[in-house]
Amino acid sequence: MDIITYSPKLFLDDQIRKFIKNIIFNEYDQQKVLRKDLKDLKVYIKKKNKLYLLIDNNNIYGTIGVIGMRDKAILKRFYIKKMMRGKGFGSLLFNKAFSFIKKNNFKYICLYCDTKKMKKAYQLYLNKGFKIIKEREDGYAMMRLNL
Repeated sequence: MDIITYSPKLFLDDQIRKFIKNIIFNEYDQQKVLRKDLKDLKVYIKKKNKLYLLIDNNNIYGTIGVIGMRDKAILKRFYIKKMMRGKGFGSLLFNKAFSFIKKNNFKYICLYCDTKKMKKAYQLYLNKGFKIIKEREDGYAMMRLNL
């Protein structure tokens, strides 16, 4: 397994979209998370943005994205293929994104998480020190980590 930085030259955007949509629709039933960053992945090649891919033999097994806004980093598109969960790959991807965030001197990280459907990701965030800022009744929470 390798973690690479997204580049339009390395991967077909459709391959990445298919991986993410498959997880969103089939594992979490979260159509509401289809946002413009998924329509145009090139948003991740801007200076303070990144999309990392966990790959092996040109197959995608995980993604994590960072969108930088002033002093805030927004963590997005953190997905691991079901068969790869619980093996430390999520932590590897998270740590790669976290290094980028620290290098760019962001003051805090924000993310949204469905605490009911994405229990492993939610637990990882808590273990990394994230706190819930706001939570809706359906379990969808805004989380924040001050750096």
